[in-house]
Amino acid sequence: MSLSTSENPRLFDPKLMAQYGLEMVKSDHQEKGGEVLENDKALLMEQFGLSAKDASKAHYLFGAFILKYNSLHNIKNAELYEKKLLEMRKLLYEYHSLLSNKSGLNYDVKSAVNAELNMYSFFIGGDIPRAMASTARYFSTIYNIPIKKLNSAMKARERAITIYRGLHRAQGTETTWQAINESLTAYYNLLLQALVESN
Repeated sequence: MSLSTSENPRLFDPKLMAQYGLEMVKSDHQEKGGEVLENDKALLMEQFGLSAKDASKAHYLFGAFILKYNSLHNIKNAELYEKKLLEMRKLLYEYHSLLSNKSGLNYDVKSAVNAELNMYSFFIGGDIPRAMASTARYFSTIYNIPIKKLNSAMKARERAITIYRGLHRAQGTETTWQAINESLTAYYNLLLQALVESN
């Protein structure tokens, strides 16, 4: 059962979030786009209290952003690279405007967009620690949580990402998925704990 309420839409069920997150990671690993869509929608509905319609729109916007993000790796022309970044910024702005409004969080959309763009830029460069620092700023903006309270959650998230990034397409044992699930569960529990302590 979701912990979200109309009075405080920011609370979520960590176990459900980890479940959706793991299934999304598995589907992405196996290149099953349809299953990624369904789990991402479920995650958005649980984390932000979105309706199915709004979750579908949010997923579409973020999916378009990710497609452009993935194309950055192959762009050598500086002008074209900057153009793609501008397109990505516009998509993220629309995405976060929807989340901020529909979730009732009413956070600073521009700051969230900047933090998320920085996060993905560091991921491209393989700088995971700085990517996690940007992720902390991102969640601090969305949930109004002091960054220092997010340190433990970010370490758990980093563990899950590190395990997943080490996989090849042909890999993915139950032991591996269990390790990712444990890290995701710890991450969402710690994120919820920081949220509750800060409000």
